[in-house]
Amino acid sequence: MISLEKIYSQTYFGTYQTNYNTGNADRTTNLRLATNKINGYILRPGQEFSYNRVVGKRTIDAGYRAAPIYSGGKVVDDIGGGICQVSSTLYNAALLSDLQITSRSNHSFITSYADPGRDATVFYGAIDFKFKNTTKYPIKIVASTQNGIEKISIYGINVDKVTTKVYTQRTSSKEPETKYEDNPELKAGKTKVVQGGSRGYTVNTYKETYVDGVLKEKKIISVDTYKPLTRIIQRGTKK
Repeated sequence: MISLEKIYSQTYFGTYQTNYNTGNADRTTNLRLATNKINGYILRPGQEFSYNRVVGKRTIDAGYRAAPIYSGGKVVDDIGGGICQVSSTLYNAALLSDLQITSRSNHSFITSYADPGRDATVFYGAIDFKFKNTTKYPIKIVASTQNGIEKISIYGINVDKVTTKVYTQRTSSKEPETKYEDNPELKAGKTKVVQGGSRGYTVNTYKETYVDGVLKEKKIISVDTYKPLTRIIQRGTKK
């Protein structure tokens, strides 16, 4: 019998990290709140992890703050903004742990913290990220938000010496449109970029699985489409 202490002291498969802007205090607070919810979580063999269930509803009462999200084709502030970075980081850790992904959706637009094809968006009550512990032993999630790095590791016992590689291929791209808006508070002749915009892509994501260093499987795990995010420029009309 392998003790739980031994299981949780050994690296299983996946460790992944993403970067965040420490200067955005509200978004950083949201990251920490979500990260603290999943840190130390133990998943038994055959059990499914639900991000929305474990993290819970993102509300002001729960401590969440307004931070940037995508909504209606624009970047706007909303309660809980930023927590998709935690779900995206966890998604990659689960992929690298060769765990079964049971529910995952990409964002409508590309993100700053995850390459296209490597993100996992969530929205409480509608869009969830889920994966299943398909190993023979319990696994433990260890997560931290510190010094601009969101890091998530999955610990357990790698009996079969499985390793995975994940990579993406962009199959198409589309340039963003530019939209101009009048701003009566901005002096005439002046312009201000209020939304930088981003390209749209179609991306294939692949996973290779190795057992004791030998390639056993290569498959495409997702085909994701990202819309181009409109570049918005304000033009001054103030006399």
